[in-house]
Amino acid sequence: MRARRIGVSRDRARRRLRLLIGATGVAALLIGALVVYASPLFGIKEIEVKGVNDASAAEIAAVLEDFMGTPVARVDDAELSDAVAALPGMGDAAVDVSMGGTVTVTVSDNRAVAYAPTTDGTAALVGPTGRVLSLAETPPQDLVRLEATLEPSVGGAVPRPVGPAVDVAAALSPDLVAVTESVGADDDGVELALVRGVRAQVGSTDDLPRKLASIATLMSTEVEADCLERIDVSETARTTVRRDSACTGAPA
Repeated sequence: MRARRIGVSRDRARRRLRLLIGATGVAALLIGALVVYASPLFGIKEIEVKGVNDASAAEIAAVLEDFMGTPVARVDDAELSDAVAALPGMGDAAVDVSMGGTVTVTVSDNRAVAYAPTTDGTAALVGPTGRVLSLAETPPQDLVRLEATLEPSVGGAVPRPVGPAVDVAAALSPDLVAVTESVGADDDGVELALVRGVRAQVGSTDDLPRKLASIATLMSTEVEADCLERIDVSETARTTVRRDSACTGAPA
């Protein structure tokens, strides 16, 4: 009888121990899940953009900046995709969020940002990465022209010297597209041919959003643009303008 009582007591102790271990494991899992769900330690730490030029990538990263630090478990992929898709002129974008906290945005370059005349008289529609997407019989009215002549070949890339001009064309806002006739690139950098014969020297593609914003302001209706001949934003910290000396219009 004594041995039986001892055995019963040990069985009870073992059951209590198993229950305690099980309860501790469940509590640990709940605490771990709570930490993963709420702690910024498991949040978004990096945004990587593929498929577009540096200017567009910076624009996408800026839009997604508000999600930095948000725990991965609480991130809605659809919300991220909608934020990217809301950017004007943006192509289709696939968003992937890794458990390590990296958001990878892959944008397909199925949107034309400029066109270039070809040797057979057609217009080559060029995507933001410089790839020729298709050929058109007539130049599209809603795209700026690249100051280059291409071979009528779909799928190929524009020549390397034309690349910076494509980058600028892809970064133009709708307002600037409306007043830009062509974009060219040479040893001095990128230059825009604007309406009314105005030329805008962009230079390198560094700090491109700020440079283009300066040009857009000068070309807006808020600034008197009569007799304006040249805009130079190649130095980011200083914007200079030159007027036609033979013109009698009001100063810009």
